Amino acid sequence: MTITLTARPLAVLLAATISLTGFGALADSHEPPPRGVLESFMCSYLDGKDRDDLDSAIEYHLKQAEKAGIRPPPAYLWTKFKGTAEAEMIWHNTYESTAAFGAQADAEAASSEMASVTERYFSVVDCTPMLGMVSAIQQQDDTNDGEDSFVVSYACRTHQAPNPAAFGDLHRHINDELSGMAGASPTGTFVIAPATGDPSGPNAVYVNVFENVSHWAAFDNELNGTESGQMLLRHFGAMMNCATNMWASEQVIANAD
Repeated sequence: MTITLTARPLAVLLAATISLTGFGALADSHEPPPRGVLESFMCSYLDGKDRDDLDSAIEYHLKQAEKAGIRPPPAYLWTKFKGTAEAEMIWHNTYESTAAFGAQADAEAASSEMASVTERYFSVVDCTPMLGMVSAIQQQDDTNDGEDSFVVSYACRTHQAPNPAAFGDLHRHINDELSGMAGASPTGTFVIAPATGDPSGPNAVYVNVFENVSHWAAFDNELNGTESGQMLLRHFGAMMNCATNMWASEQVIANAD
């Protein structure tokens, strides 16, 4: 097994993870959108450690998993580009469902070969583990397969108590607006509902995935430069107060296929 540092972008990964039918197709349905699971670790390097040490830990992880006969979940690393997030990076393990996450966690906990993997990672980075449920709002078919991605995340708290109907209205508005942007639209837009955290943490984390920084700039220009984009910004701002951060995303453990 080898480390894959440049593979499928995050939008492709999430689309596969949650078996997308698309949020728009569910707009008139009473069924909730399909959800995947993100097991996330907000991390910073320990003193004296760097990316070479992290790559060595990944190599060790893959070797131990191969010995144990356990296939690691696809994993992505976001490295901070701009923003005020305390973490230097976020590691995401991805699962198609809570059942898949539970089976993986139990298998690794029962394996003697995997017992030292977490310790090896935590000799390199200091991390806060988190869990979230991810759903798609919109996703393009022509994703930049084979390339790294540029990600903008919005960790948000609602101004009032979360209202499922209000979230649904907002997500339909986002889908409608982004669907009309053509090439300026993000590769994918997703919402993560935190399953862990404290009461003062975000109610929702929104993620826009782009091919690169220029792609994001085109999106930002259209969103802020059109009447319909301004309407969406007002709708979003009326509901949410968000902390925005930008990340360079790369796949560090490849998909099973």
